Amino acid sequence: MLKNNDINIILGSSSERRKMLFSILFDKFQIIEPECIEKIFNNPIKTVLENAKLKMNSIIENLNSQNKLNLTTNLANYFIVTADTIVYKNRKIFPKPKSKEDALFILKELNGKKHTVYSGVCIFFKNKYFLFHEKTNVYFNFLSDNLLKNYIKTVEPFDAAGAYKIQGAGSILVKRVEGSITNVIGFPVEKFLKYYNRFICYSKEEVTIVSTTY
Repeated sequence: MLKNNDINIILGSSSERRKMLFSILFDKFQIIEPECIEKIFNNPIKTVLENAKLKMNSIIENLNSQNKLNLTTNLANYFIVTADTIVYKNRKIFPKPKSKEDALFILKELNGKKHTVYSGVCIFFKNKYFLFHEKTNVYFNFLSDNLLKNYIKTVEPFDAAGAYKIQGAGSILVKRVEGSITNVIGFPVEKFLKYYNRFICYSKEEVTIVSTTY
């Protein structure tokens, strides 16, 4: 667990998986749920980065409206994080299913094949946005319709992009993963820590930074 006594960390998310991962990473942090309408673009990387930034703007507006934070004078010790994750295959994004039928359709589309999980992360620190993305390839086992229907009965699919949770019973669907498994869970911890360590712990490890002034 990382110590962050001098940094006020805010996770801008309603995702239980991200909250769980952050509770392992940090001994203290605040949660604010974003309120925004997510967008879909033809490019999956643009989709996750733009949505992460939309969520960040929502958090900042929330803080401003409640006078919790004077962004012009009191940002030095605030480290705000938002993220967006999608499941992508054949130029199609597979969101959280809205029904049992929808969940079965998604799982059958992914069944026995490879798909890609993209996450975009937005960090707001010292009056700037920092954006990065992560990509993980996931290969599904080929499973019977009956097994897929039984998995849907666990209700896991209804709170997960792509209709499965790799950290739960959905692990039986997965044959192998190429890349970050935490990215598939919903937040790319390994890559995030490189940025956190660079900004907060002053690590000299190189990271690719895309930043824009707020």
